[in-house]
Amino acid sequence: MKIDESRVAKVVNGRITAMSIHPMQEKIIVSVGNKYGAVGLWHVNSDTLPFEFKPHLQGITNIQFNPDLPNMLYTSSYDGTMRCGDLENEKFIEIYNVSDESSCTYFDFLSSTTFLVSHRDGTVSVVDNRSDHKTWMKRHTCHEYSVKTISVHPADKNYFISAETKGSLALWDLRKLQKKPVTQVRHHQRVVYSAFFSPVTGNSVLTTSADDSICLFDTSKLGNAMLLQKSLKHNNWTGRWLSTFKATWLPNTDDTFVVGSMSPSRRIEIFDDKMRNIFNFKDEYFNCITSVNSFHPSLPVLAGCNSSGKVYVFAE
Repeated sequence: MKIDESRVAKVVNGRITAMSIHPMQEKIIVSVGNKYGAVGLWHVNSDTLPFEFKPHLQGITNIQFNPDLPNMLYTSSYDGTMRCGDLENEKFIEIYNVSDESSCTYFDFLSSTTFLVSHRDGTVSVVDNRSDHKTWMKRHTCHEYSVKTISVHPADKNYFISAETKGSLALWDLRKLQKKPVTQVRHHQRVVYSAFFSPVTGNSVLTTSADDSICLFDTSKLGNAMLLQKSLKHNNWTGRWLSTFKATWLPNTDDTFVVGSMSPSRRIEIFDDKMRNIFNFKDEYFNCITSVNSFHPSLPVLAGCNSSGKVYVFAE
């Protein structure tokens, strides 16, 4: 996988906070969201300039293509809304409005039409985008403070994991949401930026924290204690001008993940589930810190995004 000047582009103005790559194999289309609420789309292997929308009033917290309806692009924002972008009609519509000041900090798919949405006030909502009311079907307080991310179990959609500002992780069962989670762990000493189930089996949870660590927790037996499997000391101190690191799994693997790097030797790092740094993406055309990094769902394509709105693409 290589990069050249044709695979570097300024897609939006300002810091990129979220990114997703369209699952089609015929074209490489990267979507990004920035701190101002803008969405940019870039067709990498074409002469077409990146196209920008402005669906939100505040920063975008997550952006994902619908796995069953790939022309539908979903976004969440600190402005307290979720929107669905129809790429064919080039139009974004509001599908959820929390109608208070709790913001939308993250979301994940339960199905092609229902989502879990996390909030700054510590709650998590179940949202159905077929509803005309643009509100939640169910809302539960999971933490006292802001929920940073949520992740739905890939094999059993009844379970999800939440990560919060005070350093804890909690496993929840949607069928019986109560005051206490199914299980909880307080390993991290500072805010947990992200926690994601491994995408195939869900047997591990990958976390990134402000305590300068990346960890793997055992979730092979739901309901049991989430025991620490491996821990990696990793510089996650991005400061106020960069988006926070969120280590993410490579698609269709339970043993490899990607994360940005603060190393003076600019690179994107790949680790295995033993916390071994098995590969680094580096190049003369890659000269910055990319906090947001993601692989194409099925092709050998890696995109990294920086704080000035640029996207860097490594591909064969």
